[in-house]
Amino acid sequence: MPPKHNRVLNRQARKNIYDLTQYMKKEKEEGVKDVDKVYLRVANATGVSQRTVRRIATEGNISGLLSVFRTTAKKRSKSKPITDIDLFDQGVIKRCIHNFHKTEKEMPTINKLLAKLKRDINFRGAKTSLKTIVKNLGFKWRKTETNRMVLIEKTEIRLNIP
Repeated sequence: MPPKHNRVLNRQARKNIYDLTQYMKKEKEEGVKDVDKVYLRVANATGVSQRTVRRIATEGNISGLLSVFRTTAKKRSKSKPITDIDLFDQGVIKRCIHNFHKTEKEMPTINKLLAKLKRDINFRGAKTSLKTIVKNLGFKWRKTETNRMVLIEKTEIRLNIP
């Protein structure tokens, strides 16, 4: 197989090449042993387990001539355009919740809050997004004696002692 030019090798590939070079030098000095045990020799040369070598070889045999080896994708955090809102919008939503019973003359529910926010500030999220935002703002749903759910704000008192 001719060498491929203009290809940057990552750190792991460079380490494997170095390990393979060291292993081949060692084999040159000591002589080749166990020529029939291919997987064992490759595992020793690359520094990975025999099982990994077998799995990769099987994967290469299955793919045939393509010999394209796939790795798992890197986990990336997804952006959340609806629930990750800036401080200004958080303040607007919080004030809307605080003043809801004054302006609407009734207790706030998610559906009523959603309708008000869509009407007032052109909120473009859904019910579940609004629930997440309300929870992140520090509000909780609590049951009353009459088994009605009431939206209350969590208060955390911190004692600052110098």
